[in-house]
Amino acid sequence: MNFFKRFNDALHSRIGAYVFFALAAVAFAMFYGSEHAHKWMPEVYPLGEKFVPTLLWVIGICAAAALIFLVTTEKIQKRALRVIQTMVCVLSGILFGYTFFVAFSLDLGFDYIQRGLEVLSAHLPLLAIALALPLPFAIFANPKKQFIGVVSAAVISCLAVSIVFCVTYIKTDGGFAKNGWHQKSLPENAEVMISVLPSERQIAHAEETEFAAFIHFGINTFTGREWGSGTEDPALFNPTNLDTDQWAKAMADAGMKGAILTAKHHDGFALWQTEHSEFSIKNSPYKNGKGDIAKEFADSCRKYGLKVGFYLSPWDLHEPTYGSDAYNDFYKAQLRELLTNYGEVSFVWFDGAANEDGYEYGRGRKQEYDWDGIVALVRELQPGAVTAIAPPVPDVAWVGNEDGLANGNVRSVRYRSDQWIWAKSECDVSIRHGWFYNEHEEPKSLEHLMYIYYNSVGMNCTLLLNVPPNKEGLFDEKDVARLSEMGKAIEAIYENKIPTEMSALSEDGDIYALDCKLDSPQKIENVVFSEDAHNFSERVMKFSVYAKIGGLYLKVGESEAAGWKSIVKLDKWLTPKTDSYRILIEEARGNPAVREIGFYN
Repeated sequence: MNFFKRFNDALHSRIGAYVFFALAAVAFAMFYGSEHAHKWMPEVYPLGEKFVPTLLWVIGICAAAALIFLVTTEKIQKRALRVIQTMVCVLSGILFGYTFFVAFSLDLGFDYIQRGLEVLSAHLPLLAIALALPLPFAIFANPKKQFIGVVSAAVISCLAVSIVFCVTYIKTDGGFAKNGWHQKSLPENAEVMISVLPSERQIAHAEETEFAAFIHFGINTFTGREWGSGTEDPALFNPTNLDTDQWAKAMADAGMKGAILTAKHHDGFALWQTEHSEFSIKNSPYKNGKGDIAKEFADSCRKYGLKVGFYLSPWDLHEPTYGSDAYNDFYKAQLRELLTNYGEVSFVWFDGAANEDGYEYGRGRKQEYDWDGIVALVRELQPGAVTAIAPPVPDVAWVGNEDGLANGNVRSVRYRSDQWIWAKSECDVSIRHGWFYNEHEEPKSLEHLMYIYYNSVGMNCTLLLNVPPNKEGLFDEKDVARLSEMGKAIEAIYENKIPTEMSALSEDGDIYALDCKLDSPQKIENVVFSEDAHNFSERVMKFSVYAKIGGLYLKVGESEAAGWKSIVKLDKWLTPKTDSYRILIEEARGNPAVREIGFYN
């Protein structure tokens, strides 16, 4: 007990305060001097990715509190202050002790400070234990001036983290874990699921338009509402400076490959010269009722190399026949106009609003849609167009939220309408808070939009980003600037692909893993894994990425599935600079069919 008392007393000595304050100051310098410190995004990234900067903030706050200790007498030293000093000492000991362990044990050279911080970020549970153990001694002991306690805390903390590191990561000596894809029993229905393949139009959609634009524009733009009532005066619709070329250029600059215009939203107001409703642009002041925004939109898209799509809401609050069989004829007549008069159409987006209860702001009309006839009309008039969302068997499925987030890799093979079908998920989200333009809203930050990109396109989905024109008929300048920034950020992801040689590790002919040898040591930021899903369906259900350091394989990323594209954003603090990586396929429905694996920094 005497040892513990002396150890604890040393932690709270005046000399000890000087020592761990100095350590904390150097720790801050290390962090803020690192290459990417300014890019931390606490409003976007989950807690796990904020761990290291959070840790260093804790050290700094505690060190500031320790300054109080230096200028006060023993009479006003409180037990709470001694607890803070203990935390700073232990955290600083772990930080610096482990830094030197990584440097000399793994021979990482002069970048040992960054490597130490990277590996440290993986040990949140251990840090919690290290903080908890000294607390009883901090509370019940009295401070004395002894320096050795500070050194002892650093050494003990260093050894503790080092032991956990060695136990956690297996020294493989060139072997690999035997938890590969080959399982004693494949998942239920695996053979049926891997027989489901996409159609040619679905393949084209996945390959050519993984990132596209949604354009919500209509009567709601001029009323400030998200959902109209269908009773608005068409005279309200009067964009004074509409320029669809400006839209198309901004979308192309962002790297988008297609766009979908809300030709008719739930209110029923039509943006084209429809012959089947008076609630349309032909009764608005725009171009004296002669305008056709659907045509202007389609022409501008083709001018800038964008595929054309139309959103035609099945729900129509204005149309009096809604709720009867006659409405299906009305709806298909409007759909025929859009699919006949504006050239090739690549997407037809059917919203799911009011598909089930038809509540309609209390009107209670319920419509039984003729989905078989609607989809047949699309196939007749635009055989290459994909149908999205509402039909019982769509070509493209909704991800289930309007945040643009897949929240885990989404598989395209799914069970719907009593059958296994292929329907790639689409994530839709607006660049602003609302779908229609509101002058009081601001565009999402670039960091937020890139987080959405990684969690949609990077998780085997397509991304549909809404950009709403304002009352003038233009994209807001702030939105245009943000789109340009996003386009450059996406381009940067794929800009530097590292040449890689790959070899398969196998046992009895079954592939478990791929060893990837880079042309030089690199600190990789992204790994893109693509299956040959269009020929062999989706098979990989889980895989992990390991970086090799000496004889150790360090897990730096994982994914729940692969599909057409899975982007694994590697742990920026944990990933070392190395030329050897391993892709371990842990679960699959059958023999994996890898199309491409790319390493990017």
